[in-house]
Amino acid sequence: IPSGGWDSKRCPPEKWIEIIKALNLKLDCKFLILWGPEDINEARLIKENLTQNCILAPNTDLKQLAGLISLCNLVIANDSGPMHLAAAIGVPTLGLFGPTDPHKHGPYSSKSDFVIKSDLHCIICNKLVCPFNKECFNEMNIEEIIDKSMKLLTNYD
Repeated sequence: IPSGGWDSKRCPPEKWIEIIKALNLKLDCKFLILWGPEDINEARLIKENLTQNCILAPNTDLKQLAGLISLCNLVIANDSGPMHLAAAIGVPTLGLFGPTDPHKHGPYSSKSDFVIKSDLHCIICNKLVCPFNKECFNEMNIEEIIDKSMKLLTNYD
């Protein structure tokens, strides 16, 4: 879910593409891109750069979004309302964090985890717009994302 209320909370589409390609090497599955009105351009860019096992969800309301999330085996999301919704529904959830603190902002579920590039000088800056080219997302370790995703899938399948 590439959504985020602030621009700085949105992992760039190029990083999402990298994450999905890496997961695709490990898993035989389909990827569903869920999005909100402000995220459609990023969601389309992600879909356009991936294989046929990637599906762009239609426009949804909150109830429909919750229904689609409930059908997922794993949700990977920026710090956003849909991330919290996924955790609340009980779907294994991996949060990607940059400008906000995952210890304060969740996801709050026994079936969740998070990734953050904690060694950056600007991490947890709480800025609405990033002055540093979103290093917090662009420099995230893909292997950490894959490892945590696989653990969530294995432990809560």
